[in-house]
Amino acid sequence: MSISETGSNQARKRLRNTDVLLLVALLAALSVSIFDLVVHWVANPWSRYSVVFAPLVAWVAYHETHRRRHPRLGALLIVVGMTAQLFSVMADTLALSRPALVCALMGLSINRGFASKRCALLSVFIIPIPYSVAKELAGLKIAEWWMSLVADALSIEHTLVLHVFRVVDGQAALEVSATHGGVPLLALALGLAGYAGLRLHQSLAQTGVQLLRWVAVLIPVQLLALALAVVALEPLGAAATHFFLDQAVLIATTGVIVYLTERRAMHTKAAANPA
Repeated sequence: MSISETGSNQARKRLRNTDVLLLVALLAALSVSIFDLVVHWVANPWSRYSVVFAPLVAWVAYHETHRRRHPRLGALLIVVGMTAQLFSVMADTLALSRPALVCALMGLSINRGFASKRCALLSVFIIPIPYSVAKELAGLKIAEWWMSLVADALSIEHTLVLHVFRVVDGQAALEVSATHGGVPLLALALGLAGYAGLRLHQSLAQTGVQLLRWVAVLIPVQLLALALAVVALEPLGAAATHFFLDQAVLIATTGVIVYLTERRAMHTKAAANPA
């Protein structure tokens, strides 16, 4: 190995060490935002769908071949994110620090060339949608209407008082939530469409078409899940039914889409590089 090659390798190693130190320093500085987000995930099981986007962003960035640094834009986003976190702490509104976390991480990603701008933007989905958004989109009314309709169609005696769905002559009662209307599932689909578009090198138009196809499938899936919850509420109980609606459907959707996307990505790569 020549002296120039040795020097080049040492320079790259120093650069990687610098990148690691910057990432650790930024995560430490954003510890308040990270802690608040983790607490939110623990307290609200329906919001845990967004956890998957942290590794997905890293996975997409790892496989990207066309990345370049944007020092000024990245630095600006870091400053905006850190400033927003500071103000959220001062105002005692930690929920506002979650977007600050994503903003700063996006800034570091494009500042150091870890990811393309489109991949960095995918980090937005690490933050779960606010419950208020699901409520404003009539998620609660949709869930209550559909569950009552299914129960009537199957002749299952029930009551619905103060958003609590209860099977008559049974002990099981399910507190209906606005998130049961399918809004988290649609948010998950939007984020996964962005991930699939990057992995398959699709244009934004192609990604949009793919998203519409998924939505056309996932709306019936959510309605079917609510119908199954009505049937299973009494034999399985409220805890298992809540897990099914809040997490199992989202986990299954993520698993299927990621599997199909990665399989298609492997086939595309194999076709482009035949042995």
